[in-house]
Amino acid sequence: MSTQAPSSFLLSAFRAFARRVGPLRRSVVAVICLVPASADAQFRQDGSAALTPPASSLPATPTGFYGYTFCRNGLAESWVRADKIGTTELEELLAHEAVHREQAARFPVCEDWLKSVTSAKRIIEAEIPAYCAQLKVAVAQGGNREALTRDFAFRIAAQSGGMENRMDIRQMFARDCTEATPILGDG
Repeated sequence: MSTQAPSSFLLSAFRAFARRVGPLRRSVVAVICLVPASADAQFRQDGSAALTPPASSLPATPTGFYGYTFCRNGLAESWVRADKIGTTELEELLAHEAVHREQAARFPVCEDWLKSVTSAKRIIEAEIPAYCAQLKVAVAQGGNREALTRDFAFRIAAQSGGMENRMDIRQMFARDCTEATPILGDG
C-alpha cells in the first residue's frame, strides 16, 4: 500500500491509467473513486481532482459491484468501491469502466446509451468488451487467462439476468476477447 495521501495516490493511479490508455476523449469525463472520510475525489477529463459531489447527487450504490458507470447530466461517470483503491484490481476496474464510458460516448447523451441496454442480449454486448479490457489488464498483471475468462463469463451471465447459458457466454467471450483484440487506446 502506498504511503501517499489517499487523494494523491488516486490521482497518480488515475494518471498512470490515463497514460496507458492514451489520450482521453471527451467521453472519458470522470472517474469517481470513493475513498474513506474526506478524501473523496472526482477526476476530471484533464486528470485534475475535485471534491466528490454530495452523496445525494449520486445514484444508489449497487450491491455486490466493485464499480459501475452511470449517467449524470448527459455524461458518463464511473464509481469504484473504496476498498479497491490501492489494490491490483483498481487498474482492471478502471479499464472496464472506461469501456462503458466509451460506449456511452457513441450516443448523443449518456442516458440514451443506458436506455439501450435493456435486454439480456444488449447487456452481454456491453459487458463482453468491458470484461475483455479488464481481462487484458489482469493477465498483464499475471492473472490466469483461462480462469479469469470463466469467471468473467459467469459474471456476464449473472448481470444479464442469468437467462443466457453460461457456457454460451463463455464461448462468446473467448471468441470475442482474444489477445489480439484491440482495447481502448491499444493502437
